[in-house]
Amino acid sequence: MSKSRIINIPQRIVNVLGTEYQIIFKSEMPEGLKETELGKIVLEHKWIILEDADNDRWIRGADHHKQILTHELIHAFLFESGLEDICRSERIVNWIAIQFPKILNTVTEAERVVKKHRKQGDKR
Repeated sequence: MSKSRIINIPQRIVNVLGTEYQIIFKSEMPEGLKETELGKIVLEHKWIILEDADNDRWIRGADHHKQILTHELIHAFLFESGLEDICRSERIVNWIAIQFPKILNTVTEAERVVKKHRKQGDKR
């Protein structure tokens, strides 16, 4: 079982299936641990490392930032679900991250349709 390692910074903790992950901005990382990617997950320490929001590399804006965070969280969800081999597949994780908002919208729409149908059924 891997141990989480907490870095002494402002606490931004998110719960992924009962496991706490710490969200860390690159500028908060100790010098020897800084990463170059816009986002990275370190499963061994339960860290999600993000490029600082005010960095010039965030030129695509908040939507891109949200997509990167979603991507890293999907890695965590797959890992915590016991799907270690799948959680390391960038192809699968990218697909889920890109499709997730569409899936969520479709589920929301389907729930609305079902709820409307049930209300109409009550009137019969």
